[in-house]
Amino acid sequence: MKAILKRGGDVLLDSAAAEPEPGAGEALIRTTLAGIGASDLAVARGDIPHEGVMGHQFVGIVERLGPGADDGWIGARVVGNINIADPSGELARKGLGNHDRDRRVLGLLGKDGCFAERFTLPVSNLARVPDALDDVQAVFAEPIAGAVHTSRIVHLQGKGFITVIGDNLSALLCTQVMEPLNNTVRLLGRRPERFERAERWGVRHRHIEEVGLRGDQDVVIVCTGSARDFALALGMVRP
Repeated sequence: MKAILKRGGDVLLDSAAAEPEPGAGEALIRTTLAGIGASDLAVARGDIPHEGVMGHQFVGIVERLGPGADDGWIGARVVGNINIADPSGELARKGLGNHDRDRRVLGLLGKDGCFAERFTLPVSNLARVPDALDDVQAVFAEPIAGAVHTSRIVHLQGKGFITVIGDNLSALLCTQVMEPLNNTVRLLGRRPERFERAERWGVRHRHIEEVGLRGDQDVVIVCTGSARDFALALGMVRP
């Protein structure tokens, strides 16, 4: 099969990659559409040290199953959670397996991704795509799910002050999801041309270099993956 992978610092097209075999509880998925996100570009640049098949945003069809998987998934059109964690782990048992330090991440960390004709993922990670959504709409499930997940794990009493750092798709989605939840939300980025949508939604926005580190934010959400921005976030959030 064909696959796009990162190997030894280079991004390569392998026209004769081996087709993966689904393990216990896994599905073999035929990719019908894959999206290219900021994280994939970070892998290509070497900012994320992934080796192997790239890609994490997908829509696909389940073709085969590994031992123990429910046959009802055969033929299903699916999207999926890209984080693969040990379900017996402490964070997974609290519903926070996506944050497990030892997790694997599809196409980003220790797990071959979806920039291939076929790939595998645990059936427990899959979600069926409703017929009302076409593949172009469904491929955005992963970044939208990330934004919704963030809103569900943030619990503030009263009207909270939330900063979203970034001007990529994930940041814009987080801003859109968090703003209606009785919060004061601001978006900080480095590309003013990306602020147009925040302006349209009535969300405050500023260039990140114009903001002081006053330690007055209840929550700071970093959507860039940048170590520099994590350091800035620590200076913005309340002690």
